Amino acid sequence: RAEQGDSSVARDVAALLGAGGVAVRRRAARVLGDVSAGGDEVTDALALELTAPDASLVREAGTSLALRRDPRGLAPTRAAYAALRSSPESADALRAAVALARLGDPAGAPSLGAWINRADADDALRDQAVAALASLRAPAALDAWVTLLGDPRLAPRAASALGELGDPRAIAALRAAIPGQRYPITLRAVLDALISLDAPDAVDRVREGMVATDP
Repeated sequence: RAEQGDSSVARDVAALLGAGGVAVRRRAARVLGDVSAGGDEVTDALALELTAPDASLVREAGTSLALRRDPRGLAPTRAAYAALRSSPESADALRAAVALARLGDPAGAPSLGAWINRADADDALRDQAVAALASLRAPAALDAWVTLLGDPRLAPRAASALGELGDPRAIAALRAAIPGQRYPITLRAVLDALISLDAPDAVDRVREGMVATDP
C-alpha cells in the first residue's frame, strides 16, 4: 500500500527495517522516502540503517532521509549521487538529486538540469526536477532554464526561475521568447522576469505584452 502512496502505513513499513532480509529492508527504505507520514519513528528507523553493512541499503536509507529533509541523510545521499554520476539521466540519479536539493545541496544540479528538458520523460518526474532545481537557484542551471523556455508547458516556470537567478545573461533569451508568444501565462512570467532582472527595456516589453494580450 505504501508503494501506491498510502502514507497511513508508514510506521508499519518502518517496522520492517533493522531486521530480516536485506532486499525487504532496502525496498522498505526506498518506499519511506516517498511518503511523508510517520514522523520521528520513521526517520529514526531509517537512520539506524545507515550503519548497515550493505552499501545499497545505506544509500536507500540515506536518500529517503534526505527526501524527508532529515540532514542525517546528506552524506549517504552525496555518496549515492556520486556513484550515479556517470548516468545523470537515470531515475536513481534524479531521485538522489531531488533528495540533495531538499537539503539545499546543489551537487545534483546537473541531473536536474538534464531531466527538466527530457521531453520523453514522465511529466511528474520532470515536475519534481523543476521544483528541485528552482529551489536551489543554482547559477550553473542558467542554460537548462533557457532551453526550457521552448517547452510550452513548463516555459512559465522556466521564466520565473530565470528571474529568480538574477543573472543578466538571461535577458536576451527572455526577450527572444516574447515575439509570437501565444500563451498569456508564459508572456506574463517572461515580462515579470525581465522586470526582476532590471532589463533596460523592461517597461517597453511590458507595454508590448499588454498590447499582444489585449483582446
